[in-house]
Amino acid sequence: MKKLKASKKESGWKKLSGLSEIYPFKEKVPFVGKLVSFVKDAGKYSNGIFTFEDEATKKLYSVWNTASLQALENLKIGSIVKLVYLGIQKSKKGRKVKAFEVWIK
Repeated sequence: MKKLKASKKESGWKKLSGLSEIYPFKEKVPFVGKLVSFVKDAGKYSNGIFTFEDEATKKLYSVWNTASLQALENLKIGSIVKLVYLGIQKSKKGRKVKAFEVWIK
């Protein structure tokens, strides 16, 4: 996993760089990457967050957990995953959710 680097100090604070950004999904454009971490109960809604290394660029990206990605929680770190964003869809309960196809190698 990419190491975090501290930059110049600002009033006792050190800015960290090297944190991964959220992947900018586009409908039906596959993202292929290696699972490098999963943090359960992260964020405001305790959804959990996955971090992947992009297969092509080796850049780290994070992806918030959703109902259609929950199967990823049980994968081994290092697994190769293909995610295909299908857009916003209605759940069985009528709520709008981000839908994905999930493929593993």
